[in-house]
Amino acid sequence: MLPDVNVELNTADITPFSLYLQFFDCLIIVESDRTFPLDEIAYIYRRFVISAKPTGDHLTRACRIRVRTQGDGRSAQPYLHWNGAAWPVPDPAWLPIYLNSCIFKILATQVQSHLLIHAGAVTHNGQGLLLTADSGYGKTTLTLQLVRRGFHFLSDETAALSLSERTIHPFPRALGLRAGSLALPALTDVLFQTPAYLGAKPLVDIDQLAPAGVGQAAPVRYVIFLRSPTEGHQAAPQPTVNLRLSLDRISPAFVAALRELPGVTMVDAAAGDGLGQVVLELPRRQQPSFLAQLDHLCRHHGLWLFNVTCRTNRPTFTQPACLTPIPVSQAVLALLPHFQGGYQSTLLQRHRPGAAWLYQQLAAFLTQARCYQLTVGPLDEMSQLVEQLFDT
Repeated sequence: MLPDVNVELNTADITPFSLYLQFFDCLIIVESDRTFPLDEIAYIYRRFVISAKPTGDHLTRACRIRVRTQGDGRSAQPYLHWNGAAWPVPDPAWLPIYLNSCIFKILATQVQSHLLIHAGAVTHNGQGLLLTADSGYGKTTLTLQLVRRGFHFLSDETAALSLSERTIHPFPRALGLRAGSLALPALTDVLFQTPAYLGAKPLVDIDQLAPAGVGQAAPVRYVIFLRSPTEGHQAAPQPTVNLRLSLDRISPAFVAALRELPGVTMVDAAAGDGLGQVVLELPRRQQPSFLAQLDHLCRHHGLWLFNVTCRTNRPTFTQPACLTPIPVSQAVLALLPHFQGGYQSTLLQRHRPGAAWLYQQLAAFLTQARCYQLTVGPLDEMSQLVEQLFDT
């Protein structure tokens, strides 16, 4: 059983159940004709649920999502209505996944009080640590291992950097765990009590692993970039990048349109994990403009884009872990692509030129930080190296 969801019944509306979520300066209202899928979303974001209905300007500025779980006269399928468009959902069981994806799209583009960075975040003795890496490098697993060893949890994949306070704030949503993290011994008993799943991923609240484990806001003292032993220590990135697109389905016309984009040299499409998967290669310098074109293509072809990740050969974690210092300037440049909002960010649109403003803001956060590359290896070795930083 999921915890009781805090929803309001509004009998005057065609979507009578409402869930209010407050993320820093961004209010999101989710309305549905049933408490499903609101109960799943309330579990994931339980620390962001507010009980009282907002009023006044706060309510007027809210971002709204409407969910139909059983379709209506216009469509036999369930659908999600957001940003002026209705998105059909092929299977009602997928509604929480669509809804969670929609909520994060709003957060990434509309939050203006914080920079949202794709990174794990923990604190120890009042000092903050950012852990950033591409998918598959063990970022969540290392974050949870550090929590087991006495660190306090802020987030496993979204670090919220407060622009006014210059600190990392907690962003403690429930964790969707992959196979690598599920191998942690501490999770063996927890998984028997897991009340919810998001797709195939079990959802675990950090309090199940470490009661009172969520930390307080802290300044950024350390930044660590996880990298594979095969990458060596070269500072220069590879000239091309492989991207994996996760979509609700694959459209032949969409794939053909991708192949026509300038610079795209390889496109492979296949179904996997219940989603449409597209892998492509393009010059790294074209990645920002490509993402803007990708958003337009997805809208044009009526496709829901769940995620874009860099496709890399996952490390084996068998070679010795090694921690190497890097300059702060290199760390700031490496963090830029991990900013979650992308070209659609309201923050970047307000501060032109956006890339230069973002660089300045990240540099201000890292003024007192020490930055490292961590060549990944056995989990205990990596966590011991991180602990030693805080002991010096």
